[in-house]
Amino acid sequence: MLLHHAFESSCARLPGKTAVVCGDERVSYAELGARVDALATLLCQRGVQRGDRVALYLDSSFEFAVAVHAVLRLGAVFMPSAVLLIIGMMPTIAATFADPKRAGTRVVTVGALNLAGCVPFLFKLWSQGHEFDTALNIATDPQAIIVMYAAAGAGYMIDWSMSSVVAAILYQRGLARQESIKKRQAELVLRWGAEVTGQIPLDHQGFAVEPPEKSR
Repeated sequence: MLLHHAFESSCARLPGKTAVVCGDERVSYAELGARVDALATLLCQRGVQRGDRVALYLDSSFEFAVAVHAVLRLGAVFMPSAVLLIIGMMPTIAATFADPKRAGTRVVTVGALNLAGCVPFLFKLWSQGHEFDTALNIATDPQAIIVMYAAAGAGYMIDWSMSSVVAAILYQRGLARQESIKKRQAELVLRWGAEVTGQIPLDHQGFAVEPPEKSR
C-alpha cells in the first residue's frame, strides 16, 4: 500500500480522529483530507501532472503535511524521498524475495516497522530542504541506518515470535478438542453399548454377532 493510499484509508475509517498536531492546533483526518483534495485540485489546474517534480518550501506545520499528500495524490515525484526510502527499506525488499511462500505476513510485519523506522528521517529530510545531498547524508549516516534496519529487525522478531505463539495456541486447542471428542465417545459407549464403537462385528440388521462358544 502506498503512502497516499494509507492516508486515504485513514480518512475514510477515522474521519474524526486527530491526524496532525502542530502546537495548539489539531487537525482531524476529515479536515486534513478536505484540504488535501482542495490543494490537489488547485495543483492539477495549474498544470501539475503525474511524474512532475514538485519542490516544497514550507515550515514544519500541518500545511506541509497537506502539500505532501496533495502532491503524492497527483503522482508527482519526490526524488530525494525515493532515494532515502529505497535505501532505508532494503530489509523489506529483501523480505519480499527471501521467502515468497510466506511473503504476505512477513513483508507486512517487517515493512510496517521498517517504514516506522524511516519516517523520522523522512521528516528530517523534508524539514531541511528536501535536497539530494541531504537525503544522501541521512542515508549514509550509520546511526540512521542502524535505526531503520533495527526497526525492520524488530519486525522479523515479531513475525518469528508470533508465528511460534500462534502455532502453540493452535496445537493446544487441537489437543483440547481431541480430549473433548474422546470424552464424548466414552459417554456414547456407556449409553449405547460397545456396538457404537464400530469394533464389534454386526449382522445385516445391525445387531452384534455373538462369537461362537469355545468347545470345552
